[in-house]
Amino acid sequence: CEKVEAVAMDAFAGYKKAAARQVPHAVEILDPFHIVKLAGDKVTAVRCRLQREATGRRGTRTDPLYRGRRILLKTASLRTDRQKARADDLLADPANKPLALAHGAYQKIISCYAHEDRRKGRGMMAELIESLAVRGSAPGCPGLVTLGRTLKRRMADILAFFDHPNGANRPTEAINGRLETLRGIALGFRKPRQLHHQKPAARRRLQTRHPNPPLTHAPTRQNRKSPITCYTTRMPPIPHSGRISRIDVLTGFMVVTASSPTSG
Repeated sequence: CEKVEAVAMDAFAGYKKAAARQVPHAVEILDPFHIVKLAGDKVTAVRCRLQREATGRRGTRTDPLYRGRRILLKTASLRTDRQKARADDLLADPANKPLALAHGAYQKIISCYAHEDRRKGRGMMAELIESLAVRGSAPGCPGLVTLGRTLKRRMADILAFFDHPNGANRPTEAINGRLETLRGIALGFRKPRQLHHQKPAARRRLQTRHPNPPLTHAPTRQNRKSPITCYTTRMPPIPHSGRISRIDVLTGFMVVTASSPTSG
């Protein structure tokens, strides 16, 4: 622990306490990914609130605010001409003034981190945090006020990133993003046969059952007394390798249990 110079983390207070207790000499850095994500969540929250106030319901694909949900979170310099025009139309509407404030703060945070000169980027970030922390700086946008208080409270940790070029956990966040994507895809499986590779035609066996049996809502034997319900399905036998007796989907994790080969 004595060789640890910096600790990159998100805004969770538990990480800060653990780092202060285990490596008190290390510099605590708030990772840029989480700061940008926090500001983007505020933009989304403001957009959803304005949508409900205007229509009394959630957005649909015909609503301008809903159609621009991804454009608003995209870096301004990376937008196409069509996307720029759509974003300008949304932000120019007087009814969307709170959204324009949140969007402006979000894009400024991205600009601070993307600045080529880290010293100037640090100064821009400090100025932005001080402006957001001023009372009355975001009229009609309580989410931006909350963001300003959070950034002000962790200002030293945010600015520490600009003094430590390698103080970001980019590889970890990249891997975590891929895992989250795969987890979401796995939860979207509707056919159990999609969970394993197809056998070559020479090794396939004619199935007498339905090739894609529907999922049944029933507790498994191991979890019969548990209050959490698992989803169980029967699958056709697989020759030479036993058979998959069931797939238990529990809290997002899929457990495939295999039994000895049996007929039928």
